[in-house]
Amino acid sequence: MFFKPKPKPEMKKAIELVGEAIEIAYKHLRDKKYQPTESDLKLFERLGEELWHKHCTAKYIARNMGQRFRGEPEGAKKFTDKEVFDWHYPP
Repeated sequence: MFFKPKPKPEMKKAIELVGEAIEIAYKHLRDKKYQPTESDLKLFERLGEELWHKHCTAKYIARNMGQRFRGEPEGAKKFTDKEVFDWHYPP
């Protein structure tokens, strides 16, 4: 009998932390009396940029974990699949 492994608790915590970060930002949005300063606006922009960069990294990790799960070589297809038109490894 095989059981599907559960996600490690650290991953659940990471997802919760992202949610907490957004909730902190939303508290500012919901407070209609809050007037941001110029430095506050820069921090909101930075939050968006950081989340975008982290999103891209998380998608990369998720793709590699999916490939590992399926027993495929990890990485972009252009580096791992000869059938892709821009394959980078020598013949």
